[in-house]
Amino acid sequence: MALNHATKEVAFLYDAIWIVFLGLLFVRDNIRDRWANIVLKRIFLGLLIGAIFFGVLALMSFSYDITGNTIADNDSYDNAVNILDRIVAGSGLITLGLVGLAVTTSFVARWRALHSYPSFHVLVVIGSLVLPQLVALPVRLLLGSDPLDYSSAGMWRTGSVFAVLLLISAGIGIAWGRRKWIICAGIFYSIYILFFTTVFSNGGGLTSGFVGSLGYWMEQQSVERGSQPWYYYLLVLIPMYEYLPAIGTLAGGWLFIKRRARYMAGRWYSDSKSSDLPTISYLMFWFLSALTIYILAGEKMPWLTVHLTLPMIFIASWSFSLWFRRVDWVRIGAHKGLVVSIILLVAGLALFDLVKVAVPLVSGWSAAGYGIPFQGTTLLQLEDTMAFLSALVLLILMIIAIVFFIKQIGLQQVWHITNALVMILICMLTLRTSIVANYIKFDEQTEFINYASGAPGIKIVMEQVEEISRRSTDGLGIKIAYDDDVSWPFTWYLRNYNNKVFFGGEPSRQVFQDTPLVIAGNNNWPKVEALLKNNYYTFEYIRMWWPMQDYFGLDLERVVNNITDPERLAALWDIWYRRDYTRYGDITGVDYSLSDWPIVDRMRFYVDKELAAKLWNMGAMTNMQPVPIEVDPFDNVNVVRTASFAWGSNGNGAGEFERPRDVAVGVHNEVYVADTFNHRIQKFDKNGNLILQWGKYGSIHQGEGSSSGLNEPWGLSVSADGMVYVADTWNHRIVKFDSDGGMIESWGSFGDGVDLHSMWGPREVAIGPAGLVYVADTGNKRISVFTQDGVGVRQIGKGGSFEGEFEEPVGVTVGADGLIYVADTWNARIQVFTNEGSYLREWPVPEWEGQSLDNKPYLAIDNTGRIFATAPERYRVLVWDLYGKPVLSWGNFGNDLQSFDLPTGIDLDADGGLYVADADNDRVLYFENGKE
Repeated sequence: MALNHATKEVAFLYDAIWIVFLGLLFVRDNIRDRWANIVLKRIFLGLLIGAIFFGVLALMSFSYDITGNTIADNDSYDNAVNILDRIVAGSGLITLGLVGLAVTTSFVARWRALHSYPSFHVLVVIGSLVLPQLVALPVRLLLGSDPLDYSSAGMWRTGSVFAVLLLISAGIGIAWGRRKWIICAGIFYSIYILFFTTVFSNGGGLTSGFVGSLGYWMEQQSVERGSQPWYYYLLVLIPMYEYLPAIGTLAGGWLFIKRRARYMAGRWYSDSKSSDLPTISYLMFWFLSALTIYILAGEKMPWLTVHLTLPMIFIASWSFSLWFRRVDWVRIGAHKGLVVSIILLVAGLALFDLVKVAVPLVSGWSAAGYGIPFQGTTLLQLEDTMAFLSALVLLILMIIAIVFFIKQIGLQQVWHITNALVMILICMLTLRTSIVANYIKFDEQTEFINYASGAPGIKIVMEQVEEISRRSTDGLGIKIAYDDDVSWPFTWYLRNYNNKVFFGGEPSRQVFQDTPLVIAGNNNWPKVEALLKNNYYTFEYIRMWWPMQDYFGLDLERVVNNITDPERLAALWDIWYRRDYTRYGDITGVDYSLSDWPIVDRMRFYVDKELAAKLWNMGAMTNMQPVPIEVDPFDNVNVVRTASFAWGSNGNGAGEFERPRDVAVGVHNEVYVADTFNHRIQKFDKNGNLILQWGKYGSIHQGEGSSSGLNEPWGLSVSADGMVYVADTWNHRIVKFDSDGGMIESWGSFGDGVDLHSMWGPREVAIGPAGLVYVADTGNKRISVFTQDGVGVRQIGKGGSFEGEFEEPVGVTVGADGLIYVADTWNARIQVFTNEGSYLREWPVPEWEGQSLDNKPYLAIDNTGRIFATAPERYRVLVWDLYGKPVLSWGNFGNDLQSFDLPTGIDLDADGGLYVADADNDRVLYFENGKE
């Protein structure tokens, strides 16, 4: 027991299973015996019934929020819900309290009689030694505090509760038997203290043992690491790996229920109260309890399957031993039994080969493309036919031999030998599964038992890093930077590189100065590449991968379809038997080859081009010229510019934002912000003081909101008469409001037709000098022009990459001369059109390369004719003249007043000052005209 606690947090679950089972024995003994006071017996039974009720409630609260999904409109109902919430949250403590009262009642009424029960003595020892380690439970549930709070105040609070529990524990033990309990406690705590203090070298380890073990485990349940479905063990891990003990457990359960009276090991009780532990009953209870607990527990991981498998192994060994012992080797003779076994084995293999071929043949599994007989006269097809006929002939001969032996040794003995052989074959299949998982596919993410594991790309990158370092520094002295995404496992792999630099999730130009090698995870690629630009070679690898997760969202319909659809059943067989996902990928349209595994975490390895050129010149490529470094056209005009002020923070309160995408300046210098993921518009004065807000979530196409509801508004603009036009992106429409947020009208609906009112995710709206409304109909790859009343005027552009065509148009702005400027994002360019929509000119914007959801740039034009644009994933603002000549740029990744994190919408005020929606920093920045 002490060793169990010293090795794993789930020791508490083992304790619970032992205590509950012994408690059932204890209760059974008390119920069967007579009580001197019948009233106390009834109180005892009533307390137990209450404990059962709250115990079930406690188990349910592991995974289900019983009251959280209830909606009410009155305070009395809300108060009732809050009371029920508290009852559910404290149901575990209530259960323990009722059990404690029941036990106290039995102690008071029958103290001497209890000493005749073996279950009583074991319960006292285990319960008293475990009780102090449950300190995290009352600290969290009764005191409402964090048991993992190791501050001075937290330690005093937790320590006080621990002292109370320790005194209660010692009191119970001494009352039971002072000398015996002190010996038991001495043995337990000697082992416990030795390991938790790491052989007396870490005194703080006792705190993590007594408090942290259960406290950490409780905390992890709410995290629900992996977010696996409730059937994760039942339908995935056990059928994939633990089918041998599972089959044995099913057989054992059947034998236990059917023949419990015959097999004495399976009895709940014998006539004598001093009988040994009813082993099989305990194993069955252990398995069912563990299955229930781990299904309800929030955290479900492959390595926890061992706690389900352990009792199954014991049950399976018992049931298999009964089956093997039924073979009467003495009567039938060892020689004859061996011959029968070989015949049955050969017959089984022949039958397996026939079924493997016949089932696809009969069912018409077209994907089975090999091994099917009678398909043609080519050499391979004839070989398949001969193999089938050979197996059929062999099976017939084996059946004849089996009939012969049935006459000699009896049908029953042949049947027993068959059962034994089936178990041996399943054992061999399990051995095969183990060898494949551990020695063949150990480095491939095709095994479900490997939850999250490093991919071979890690070793490849490190081999390259070491080679480059030794060739360029004659050792491991090269400077290499890495981020928080790849800190596992590169913190370890780079431990001997003295010039390693960890930049977390906030890279900067200073970090990358004189840094020839960089490793970054996919979450930080835009930030890193915005600084590295085109000065580095890029190599992409899989860093970590997870098993395929198509088992998520299983329902009865999917299960039935998988079983009844021959193609799917064949594909699932390939996965189970061969770990071959090819056929399943063909059905689902997903590439499950290792190089394109769908559930991965990727990384990129960046190598400085100048360094690479030097290294190549040292090797066989001696004639290769140094790689020219592409020059940023904004290098000569890039400045450091500081915002005059900023406002906003993450949240849904007044003046807070959730990834704001656009900003627009009104006729009186008021500032309107599209608070995109809060589904609303906020209006501020020019200094960032909130004036008003309007809007709420509403998907008008699904009946989830009124016609004024918004669904991620990405763009907005203000007309000369003060009307606010909003691109209600995922309601696929334009909404017109007055300056006070009153809805005037709306137009547009989802579609990809020729009609201009068919929209697909419009991202921006702009007002031209003639009062026309220009809409970036992004999904339909066009600019749609309307009157201010929503009457369609014309379409500009269509999908494509030629002049006048668009791929993901987002930002649009119109100059005083009526020229239209469009951010043609995926074509990485700005296109200019006349006021009638005729193509005029364009210029490239390499900073827009990339097709992520967040790479959505916006445009603005000032009264001097300069074009402003955001580069969201390059974290800066770019400025050109009317003909595309770079004139200014500024920005960097960060959250200070000189930096951005995903800048998107921009607009200028009458003084030439620029407002920028800094989406991932949840704020708006203001740059005064000419302030640098």
